[in-house]
Amino acid sequence: MIKVVCVVLLSVTGLVSQKKPEANSQNRPSPKNMHQSPSKEAKKPILLPTDQRPGRHLHLGLRQCFELGAVENQDLAVSRLDTLIAKEDFERTRGVFDPAFFTEATWTRSESPARSSLQPSSRSQTYLLSLGARKTFDTGGTLELAFSPGYLEQKVNSAFSFPSTFFFGDVKLSLSQPLLRGAWGDSVLADYRSARLEVRASRKDFKRRAQTVLQQIAEAYYGLVFVREDFRVKFESLEISREQLRRTERKIRLGELASKDKVADQADVARKEEELILAENAILEGEDRLKRLILPFREVEDWEVVLIPTEELGQNDVGLVLPPFSQALNQAHRTRADILAGRDRVQKALLQAKKARWDLYPKLDLSGSVSSDAIRDDTGKYQEDVFGFKFPDYSLKLAFEIPIGNLAAKASFRKARLELEKARRNLRVLEIDLARDLRKVYRTLRAQKKTIEAAKHSVDLAQANLETEKIRLNLDSTTQFEVQRRNQELSDARSRWLKARLDYRSSWFQLQSILGTLSPSSILPTQKK
Repeated sequence: MIKVVCVVLLSVTGLVSQKKPEANSQNRPSPKNMHQSPSKEAKKPILLPTDQRPGRHLHLGLRQCFELGAVENQDLAVSRLDTLIAKEDFERTRGVFDPAFFTEATWTRSESPARSSLQPSSRSQTYLLSLGARKTFDTGGTLELAFSPGYLEQKVNSAFSFPSTFFFGDVKLSLSQPLLRGAWGDSVLADYRSARLEVRASRKDFKRRAQTVLQQIAEAYYGLVFVREDFRVKFESLEISREQLRRTERKIRLGELASKDKVADQADVARKEEELILAENAILEGEDRLKRLILPFREVEDWEVVLIPTEELGQNDVGLVLPPFSQALNQAHRTRADILAGRDRVQKALLQAKKARWDLYPKLDLSGSVSSDAIRDDTGKYQEDVFGFKFPDYSLKLAFEIPIGNLAAKASFRKARLELEKARRNLRVLEIDLARDLRKVYRTLRAQKKTIEAAKHSVDLAQANLETEKIRLNLDSTTQFEVQRRNQELSDARSRWLKARLDYRSSWFQLQSILGTLSPSSILPTQKK
């Protein structure tokens, strides 16, 4: 049966050999070290062609990538702006309670015709100055103190003696206080407190966004480490296929095999070279993913930077100790920034609902004032009257207003209650997703730990199977096809083992992100001895 399969394979691949040169592997450009023998490969590390590109080379560890991303990532820059915008909104609400100093100067000129002997014609000019201070309090009330001095020049066409100048004005202290709508802290301070909560929530949103970016950086970093290591795996697999081709060609020269017997080996080498090309392209794509997360891109040349990870896998994997699930979930509820931000937004919606309830009430305002005014043709007497409160005035007013239907206030109240319910449900969704994500990463870490052990065992078995098939081939008890298949199995097993080990590290950073503890200073736990 094996002989039949080999005959069919040789007949199919023979068509390919008519279109490709025999030494296809020797015609493809490759780094200098790619043509070294396997024995030398074991002694000297394989240089990647992507590392030989011209330009600026950055040798970075994961910690350095975290630090770069925390400063340069463009998505985080947008989140920082959202935080600053929320802060300015808060400052705007604080401005409502700022005291104000006001002043106003007025000049008027008027003429009036004679109406009777008791009302002769006159011409006058008035100069009026108003200055004072105003302050709004968190009860909704407003206190105002104003001084309004004036000066009047007049000319009266009459035989009677009319003064030509007057000094007039008043000092007035007034207070207004709403009693229902727009009154007291729940209504007046709602916007101020809501804006303050939004600032807190936006900062927590930024923190959560930063943790998400750090998690993405960890995934991109270990993804780049994997494709680089996978390139070496593909290259070593290619070298094994090349060595097998060289042995076949040697046997052909010795007359032990027919010339067409090398077609299968040539096809295997060509397939491995294609895999190597794809692996090299995967390195470039992995670099771009990581660059997008950690470089500022102030210049187009940033895309041409060569990123070289410095962290090595080594032979041992990190020892991860998972806390009990309930303990981890409780910790996440305390530390996850988006959960804390969701609670702040529930409080914000509750404040707005309370304010909307106060707006359902009718308007009832109380205002009062006390003032001292005077009008004299002598400056000294004018000041004595005004500041001595010789002629005080008092006023007190109670105003009541109720809109018919009150439709706007009712609609606002219903909307505020819906917004509150929405905020509570959004928080609940975050908590549910948190528990789901934590359960998932726990399962993933446990499965990956077992997968690493199984993948390592698969590598050992695949290596042993390949060596066995090589020996059997030398004894003519197997076929080249079986050797090629075992070589491919070894390459696939090594790739799976690398992927499992790197995914295990990446999942640990995902766990820290879910718990809300991931930061630029986060590192993997100490390796097992």
